[in-house]
Amino acid sequence: MIPNPHSALHIYEADKKCAAVCTLMSQNGFRFDVDRAAVYIDKLKGLESDALTRAESAINRPLKRTKTGGISVKDMHGAFFFDLGAPVLKRSELTGKASIDVNALRAYSVCADPALRYLALAILDRRKAQKIRSTYIQKIILDADGRVHPTWHNAGPITGRFSCSGPSFMQLPRGASDPTYQESNGKVVEPWGGVRSLYVPDPGYVIVGFDKSQLELRVAAYTTGCPAYIAAIESGDVHSHNAKLVFGQAFIDELNETKRIKASDPKFKGTVLYVKIRTQAKTFIFALNYMAGAETIYAQCIAAGLQVKLRGIQAVLNKLHRQYKHYYDWQAENLLKIKACGYVYSPIMQRARWVGFDPQPTECANFPIQAGAADVMNTELPLLHAAQQKYFPKAKLLAQVHDAVYSEVPRAEADSYVAMLEDTCQQEFSISTSGSEFKVRFPIDIDVSERWK
Repeated sequence: MIPNPHSALHIYEADKKCAAVCTLMSQNGFRFDVDRAAVYIDKLKGLESDALTRAESAINRPLKRTKTGGISVKDMHGAFFFDLGAPVLKRSELTGKASIDVNALRAYSVCADPALRYLALAILDRRKAQKIRSTYIQKIILDADGRVHPTWHNAGPITGRFSCSGPSFMQLPRGASDPTYQESNGKVVEPWGGVRSLYVPDPGYVIVGFDKSQLELRVAAYTTGCPAYIAAIESGDVHSHNAKLVFGQAFIDELNETKRIKASDPKFKGTVLYVKIRTQAKTFIFALNYMAGAETIYAQCIAAGLQVKLRGIQAVLNKLHRQYKHYYDWQAENLLKIKACGYVYSPIMQRARWVGFDPQPTECANFPIQAGAADVMNTELPLLHAAQQKYFPKAKLLAQVHDAVYSEVPRAEADSYVAMLEDTCQQEFSISTSGSEFKVRFPIDIDVSERWK
């Protein structure tokens, strides 16, 4: 059935409000710490040099440079396929020649050959440092006000999500993927707060940010009405819940030991195992959301540096299928409905997308979750903007990155602003599915800081 355009007027009105918010965020911009950026550039250049030295030690010879100081692509192929005799894991679709793109490098980085593994890790580290230095620091353009003014869009992504360009805040590296980030005992080692920490408020202001806790997972659980998934969400930590399901008693024992012994004890290694186990479970639950197959999950795990086997991945998927049978049944029924009408809908605002009569199952699983998350954010952000204009006229909306929103707020008003966020950005939503209706509030985690975290 073709959607009635009059029934979509509420989406049009919501999109107009969000477009105004996007324009405002572009105008406000985000202040950039030029002094810290210079320190980061020096550090990244040092990391690039160190990585090159490691790469050359893996093959016991220097690598040829290009005129711009990069590594010769031809010589890089020679290092992998002639010096070290690497197996060809991937070929270029255009030329058919062996590829050493980032996915191939990640695969080599977990292989059995130590020299090949060492070379791949060094090249990955060098490329990462170069990318961050060039794209996210040196190419940043500051206006006369000392702020970065990216362009925000709400009309581009088909899900209704916001996007950003010049630069894209959505693509800024975080955590382990950011070599300018360093942490000790759960605290940032200054000045190494990562690329995000280069963005700061004006003097006398702080950054107040909130993040929708596990928004995509909550949308998936309540949209499908899967009792087991809802129970996992309401357990407080869905990834730990699924880690117990996937890894069994070994995980429970390790978790208990982690609680019993202080993680700061240098003799205790359990925290590392706990993090790895939870990370694997996190990969699996996102694969569940988007109906990914074993091969896709295997590639993602390898790319994340996890040493897994394909048959192990399939065994885990079998467990998830049994545990979340209702979820898979709902997705199968929904796919049949989509094939009948050619449209897939978001679960809250009923935003329609044409996918045709023979759509990809993964595409049909992805849209309701991503668009559902957009429904939540796009409903609450205009409410936040209105409350901010009324009660906090000096505050500025800075960015919406995925499921998080950041504002620049006078320090003296921070506590009051936090209270307003708790009231405004945890609205109740109605989600109807399979004859049931859920009234859901999507909780937020709030942080007040001197820099963007």
